[in-house]
Amino acid sequence: MSKDIRIKKGVNINLKGSAERVYATIPQAECFVVKPSDFKGLTPKLSVKAGDKVQAGSSLFHDKENPSIKITSPVSGEITEIRRGENEKSSKL
Repeated sequence: MSKDIRIKKGVNINLKGSAERVYATIPQAECFVVKPSDFKGLTPKLSVKAGDKVQAGSSLFHDKENPSIKITSPVSGEITEIRRGENEKSSKL
């Protein structure tokens, strides 16, 4: 059995030296992806179509059963492609 250690008032661990300050330059991403499957319990209904221009914060899709739940765009740009999943009706045939 493991032994649990509880700290009540915090702890200060004295370490020698300090962390090295390293800054990296990361190239800007050209493509961003938002997947409705990442939002559990949400039935998505699209608010945009391919070719639409969106601003950061504008609605991309909302919950079909509760339209007040909206998922917004993290960046500004143009919707280049919408990939739809397999249709449940066609997969059952």
